[in-house]
Amino acid sequence: MAKFGRFELGKIKPLETYDGDFMECEGGYVKIFEGSPIHPSGQSDPPRLLCAIRLSGGQRVAKIKD
Repeated sequence: MAKFGRFELGKIKPLETYDGDFMECEGGYVKIFEGSPIHPSGQSDPPRLLCAIRLSGGQRVAKIKD
């Protein structure tokens, strides 16, 4: 499982960390999931949403470890 961090602008240490397999960005939100993204060919198990993060101005989420 990968590790993601929420960072403030100009900072190198994350405010919080999250475990998951992949993330999606949508508007001012970042969603972190467990599993694999759904492909058009279909899958038996859809990914599970682990958390949704609302970003404030100047914040970002980035993968920090595979």
